Amino acid sequence: MIKAYDYLYFGLYRLFLNSKNYNDVAEYIAFFALSGCFAVDIFMLSLPLTSNAWKHVPVKITSITFILLIGIINYFYFVRSGKYLKLVEEYKNTSPKKLLTMDRVAIAFCALSFASPFLFGIVKYYLS
Repeated sequence: MIKAYDYLYFGLYRLFLNSKNYNDVAEYIAFFALSGCFAVDIFMLSLPLTSNAWKHVPVKITSITFILLIGIINYFYFVRSGKYLKLVEEYKNTSPKKLLTMDRVAIAFCALSFASPFLFGIVKYYLS
């Protein structure tokens, strides 16, 4: 699980490192993007629970809690501990074809994460 998490982070980190505008803060933007993706995913997975178990907890409080918790964990795991530099060393000798695949997987993960609320709405609309 941790390897997949590192894989996604490094794919996003490389993506932002290769851009012209964000290459100096790539580790921070990658952690924000990964935190946002995971927060949306966890929030979407918790939607069925909100209708039954958490009726008394507002959705805003739940979503803010998820975002802050995931953001803090990602910050301390990747940025504060310097894990992103260890990942650079680990993937230094990886072939360009595998690195390109890593970038594509990271982009697809983010696209699916941010598209999931829309897909959930479409499915809910047509099934009800």
